[in-house]
Parts: sequence; structure tokens; C-alpha cells
Amino acid sequence: MIKTILSIRFLQLVRFLNEIGIIRLIVLLSILAYVVTLLFNAIRQSQNVLLIPAAYTLVLLIIHITRKDRIFLLIAFKTIYPVYLIEYITVSLPFIFLSVFLYQWISLGILLVICLIIPLISIQMEMRFLTMWFKTLLNPVGSMAGFALNLKIPFVNPIDFEWISGIRRNILILLPIYLTVVVFSFRPYVAPVGLIVISVFISGFYSFGESRELIEIYASTVRGFMARKIISNLKYLFVLFAPVVIISLFCQPATWYFILGAIIISGFIQILAIIFKYALFEEHADLSRNSIILILNIIFIVIPLFWPVPVLMGLRYYTKAQIKLKTYLHAINQTVKC
Repeated sequence: MIKTILSIRFLQLVRFLNEIGIIRLIVLLSILAYVVTLLFNAIRQSQNVLLIPAAYTLVLLIIHITRKDRIFLLIAFKTIYPVYLIEYITVSLPFIFLSVFLYQWISLGILLVICLIIPLISIQMEMRFLTMWFKTLLNPVGSMAGFALNLKIPFVNPIDFEWISGIRRNILILLPIYLTVVVFSFRPYVAPVGLIVISVFISGFYSFGESRELIEIYASTVRGFMARKIISNLKYLFVLFAPVVIISLFCQPATWYFILGAIIISGFIQILAIIFKYALFEEHADLSRNSIILILNIIFIVIPLFWPVPVLMGLRYYTKAQIKLKTYLHAINQTVKC
């Protein structure tokens, strides 16, 4: 089993490296080396001993909850727990070696416990339970008739399906993250970091290509389409941010410039997510591969030396998005002229 799963993941890694190309790989490795250096300098200080396990727990939990290969793994292997355990320990090896190198035994112990516990989480059972609970709460009569979760999203226009679909699919992890940020936003720097984390998570909503009909009814021009899509996204984002910002400014007014910076960065991340989606758009297609280029640009945003890169890439891909959308909106414009 160990050899099989490692072989599969190795082949996937090779395919990924072939897709991004040698030039992008060199750039990515250079940025990664820079980030690792910053991380190393931060975590070798005793007061940051829990930085690695805290950040890694969040990342690993997101991966575990959102992974899409569960059915394949259940078919290919008799027991799925050892598969998760092998994968997560393998991914954790750099952090484990780093903890050993820095003699941070508490961090090492927490990392190992995380790798043991997270694979035990059964997402299918949790989704079944929460769906039943929400269904019972919203519709007590006939709540056992089905398991379709149909939450009402109060401030979202139905035409902005990304937000409705994204919240419904990711509520298991989005709600705890959001509530945690809101509850602890009275503490310094929790709000700025939390706003960026929430924005990064929401950027994943734009990972599916809708049908031609949804594009055509959204706007009649390319610029109008992109402008409406971006403005609607930022409107929903700022409504979501409002409680965090209000509590933080009330309790920590001196940190207003950090809040403002986090809001600007968060908005820019959303704009990039929309631009990349329609620059690489395909109808009814999974666009999650766009997350690679989006994550790369998010890293550029948080590193001052690379700030111009996301701006230049955003402008370049905006042009690509215009060209891509013209193929969908040209026909409706021709019809209107006739």
C-alpha cells in the first residue's frame, strides 16, 4: 500500500512539474526558498514555537476537507486511514525535520498528533449529520426525506452562483474559521491576518466554469461583465468583513492601518481570482488548476520585493479574459444589433 500510494503521488508531482514548465519552476523554487528563509528565522525564536503546528493544522485540515479523491481511494484501497496517514506524514517531513533541527520537541509532538488525528475525521459522516441538522432546522416537516443542503444566503444575488455554491460546499470549514476570526478580532493583528485568510479561502469559490447562458445574462459587454463580477464580489466580501473590522477598530483603533492594508490585499486577491478564472475559462469545467497561479501571486503580494508582479500578471491576464469572454458575448451582441 505504501509503495502504491507514494508511486501515484510521485507521478502526479511529475505531471504537475511538466505542466508548469522549467522557467516557472525556477521562479517558484526561488520564491519558496525566500519564504522558507523568512519562516525559519521566525520559528527559531522560542515565542513562536507553536507557529508551525498552528499554521500546518489549518492547511492540512483544509486539504483534508476539500480533497476530491475520496471515492477513488475508497475504491482502490480497503482501508483509507493508512493512505491519509502516509500522505500527511510525507507532506509533513520538512516541518518534522525543521522541528528536530531547532530542538522544538513540543512542535514535533503536535505535528505527529495532527497527522494521526486528522485522517480520522470522516467528512462523509459529518456532512450527513450537518445536512440533517440544517434540514431539520430550516424545514422540520419532511426533514428526513432527503439530504440536500439548501441554505438561504441572505445578501447574495442568485446570479452570483459562485458565492452561493461556495458557501454551501465549504460551510464546514468556512464557518469555524470565520467565527474564530470574529471572536478573537479584539486581539491585535488577528483581524488583519484573519481577513486575508478568509479572502484566500473565498478565492477558491471561483474554481468552476459556468454555462454560456449564465455568462450571457450577466452582462452584455466584456468590460461590463468583469466590472459587475468584481464589484459584486467585493460587496459581498466587505459585508462579510464588517463584523471583524468593527470589533477590531473598536478594541484596537491604533491598528487601523493594518486593517486597511488587509482589506486592500484581500480585495486584490479576489480581483485576481476572477481575472484568472475567465482568462483560463472553460464551460462546465473544474478550474481548480488556476489555484496554482493564484497562490503564486498571493505569495508575491505578501513579499514586498515582488509587489509589481501580481499587478503586471493581473493586467496581462485581464487582456486574456477579455479575449476569452468576447467569444461568449459576441453572439448575443450580434443578436441585439439584428
